[in-house]
Amino acid sequence: RVCRRCFSGPCAFPPMALLRTVETDLRSLSMEARRRFPEVKEAAERALQRLRTAQESLRQDAPLAEQAAAVATSEEVLLPFTLALACKSEALPLCALSAVQRMISHSAVAPVHLPAIA
Repeated sequence: RVCRRCFSGPCAFPPMALLRTVETDLRSLSMEARRRFPEVKEAAERALQRLRTAQESLRQDAPLAEQAAAVATSEEVLLPFTLALACKSEALPLCALSAVQRMISHSAVAPVHLPAIA
C-alpha cells in the first residue's frame, strides 16, 4: 500500500508514530486552549485518554493502517479539533487544521466524520 503522505511505497513511519503525533497535537491544542476555551481543553483531555486506551490495545509494532483505524473509530479523538476549528481565535484553528490534515492524509478520520470538518 502506498503512503498518501509521501507517495513512495509503504510509509516508513516508526512504530506508533501516528498515535504519538496525534497525542502531541492534542497536547498542543489543550495547552493553547487553556482557560479561554475550556470546552476545547476538556475535549482534548478526554481524547488523550481515549488515545491512550487505543495505544494500549495495539501491538507495539502496529502498522500505520492499524493505528489510523484506531484513531478513526473514535469520534472522541476528532471532537477537540472540530471544536477548535470553530473557535474565534487565531492559533487554535490553525493548530487544529494542521492536525486534521495530517490525520486525513493517513486515513485516521472516518469518512462519515468528514462533513463535520468541512
